[in-house]
Amino acid sequence: MKHLVGRIFTIGDGAFRVVDVQRLGGDALVYAEAQPDSAAVRPEPAMPPARMAFHYGDIADALEQAVS
Repeated sequence: MKHLVGRIFTIGDGAFRVVDVQRLGGDALVYAEAQPDSAAVRPEPAMPPARMAFHYGDIADALEQAVS
């Protein structure tokens, strides 16, 4: 799962870069930061990138199409 770190995937209008993956029982949590040019980022320049957690199963298709 660690091979996913650094991949950029899209969900809707938002683009996210994987920053960490943690196993959680039989599932995995994928932590990703919204990319600056993405609609998922709020226009607050002093804020760090928005980080979100996804269940791997929910985004597996998007990760397969991800850019490395």
